[in-house]
Amino acid sequence: SQRMIMQSNESLRMWGDLSTTEIADTQVEPEYIQAWMTINARALSGEVDVRELAYVNPEGDLRRYHAVVAPIRHNEEIIGILGINIDITERIVAEESLRESEGRSSALFAAVSDPVLVADRATGILVECNEAAERYFGRSREQLIGLPQRELHPAETPQVEGVTEDFKRVVTDPELKEEVRLLAADGKVRNVEVTASTFEIGES
Repeated sequence: SQRMIMQSNESLRMWGDLSTTEIADTQVEPEYIQAWMTINARALSGEVDVRELAYVNPEGDLRRYHAVVAPIRHNEEIIGILGINIDITERIVAEESLRESEGRSSALFAAVSDPVLVADRATGILVECNEAAERYFGRSREQLIGLPQRELHPAETPQVEGVTEDFKRVVTDPELKEEVRLLAADGKVRNVEVTASTFEIGES
């Protein structure tokens, strides 16, 4: 039979005491029971089942869980199963909010009419650009990303530690405005005013 013999406090809060009857005969929502029976059957056959599940808690809130159900063995015989549900709702909400924010930022970034380049402040390697930058330099995004920023300047531009001196200055003082010389799409050297800002990109 499939009967709970041990429950966590959170499980008791969510489902009540499931140890007094078989799972199929509990008052839990039928759709949940059906999912549990399918998952449990896999675990009882020797598989480890890993998936994301969604449940409505007693407060009426939809919660998301990372669920792992695995067989319990004794001398190679499967004598039961262990199920663990980890609430990942806040993480999923945060990830969705981040994706929405990144989508809005990307749209704004692309809509800027002036050329915009993002470079690693330590190496000067370009990591992002907008369409205006592609048009200005006459290079595709694929050609610009990964390029050292110094290669967008005339060869005689003063350099320090692998980047141009003006790049080094604006990294040190982001409020600084610099007039620099750039190699535009037509191959001509153009004088432009550059405004820079620095920001951190967190690792995922």
